[in-house]
Parts: sequence; structure tokens; C-alpha cells
Amino acid sequence: PLSGLDHVLMIVAVSAWAGAMSRQGRLLVATCLALFVAAGALLPALAAGPALEAAIALTVVGSGLLLAMGRRWPLGATLLPCSQ
Repeated sequence: PLSGLDHVLMIVAVSAWAGAMSRQGRLLVATCLALFVAAGALLPALAAGPALEAAIALTVVGSGLLLAMGRRWPLGATLLPCSQ
């Protein structure tokens, strides 16, 4: 994950987003990030290929937009993808 620019940008975006949260929020975001990275590591074995890269690119763009808006989202909304 550290060899592609999109992966590095995503890690930076999530880190910047978590940095604006409380300590509890940062821990929860870090946990969700670890879970999604683990799930993403398994996807190439399922031959997700181009769809996986497109999903990563969309996530980077979405995270950049959220950071650019500068809005503080409620912790529940932040962790919604992790709770499903």
C-alpha cells in the first residue's frame, strides 16, 4: 500500500481527518482504517483488479473533498462504513 500515490494520499487524508477529532474518535478511525486495509489486502485474491483501483481513486477524491470542506462530521457518521 505504500508504493502507490493513491494509497499514500488516502493514508494522509484519513490521518488529517482523524487529527481533527477527539482522542476516542482518532482511535476508532484508526481501527476502521486497519480493518479496511486488511479487507483491501484480501481483494486482489478475489481478482477485483481495475474495480479495486477505481474504488481507491474514488475514496481519495471523496476524502479530499471532505477535508477541503472543513466540516466536522459527527463521530457516528464518520464510522458508519465500519459499522456495517
